[in-house]
Amino acid sequence: MAGMIRLILERGWEDRRIHCKARRAVRRASTGGQPFTPEYVSQRADVPMDAFVALTETFATTKRGRAESGTGANMGPHSNLVAHLVQCLNIVCGRLRAEGERIGNPGVLTARYPRPCQVMPATRSWDKGYKEPHPGLYGLIVGELPTRIMSDEILDPAPEQVKAFFVHGGNPAVIVPDQQKVVRAFGSLELLVTVDPFMTPTAKLSDYVLPTVMQYERQTSRAGKRSLTSTRCPIRATRPRGQAATGSRWRPTTTSSGRLQSGSVCR
Repeated sequence: MAGMIRLILERGWEDRRIHCKARRAVRRASTGGQPFTPEYVSQRADVPMDAFVALTETFATTKRGRAESGTGANMGPHSNLVAHLVQCLNIVCGRLRAEGERIGNPGVLTARYPRPCQVMPATRSWDKGYKEPHPGLYGLIVGELPTRIMSDEILDPAPEQVKAFFVHGGNPAVIVPDQQKVVRAFGSLELLVTVDPFMTPTAKLSDYVLPTVMQYERQTSRAGKRSLTSTRCPIRATRPRGQAATGSRWRPTTTSSGRLQSGSVCR
């Protein structure tokens, strides 16, 4: 993406409206992307240079469409950089709502608010308020602490040290940055339970693996928070296989928490 941004600015494919409103940011993007020439990107990404240039031109000169990043990139070793470059690419190409354009979802489950067409500074919520007393002083992001301090919370011999961990359908042994530290942290736990239908790397490290039903093996109702669509399956399409639990996937956690609060022992 750094190479794409560099090439777009070099060839003049950027959106001039954004250039006028954010000149300083565009200059910084141009300077930071200098080492990422098409030749370097081709060699590093193992993509033919002609294909890379054609891809970049197509994205930059197309009027609509945005670059998006998801689970794989956002949970990788350089997730912050990836997310930042995705935003930079969209800004340079003007892939933002223009003044007067229709907003597809102005608010269904959340309150509506004015959306002015202007450049707004980043809020940087993690720089304000509560900071976790770990190296780096990590703050809150959307009201939660970043995942990468999970290993410190497990390994740090503090009075509130995490000694038991429940994983619901995730694979933190693979997706959390500093994989070796995560595996070491999981190995030090007194109890690691994974609820998952597959024997993932995290499941292999667990003391207990509890199978769960898949989407079409249970009655399901789901509403999309960011869209007007919803999904409902009033009857099961197929029966659960093996020892998959037919109840809620949160039952192991809620049951254990209830026993701990009542003073009884989980056996």
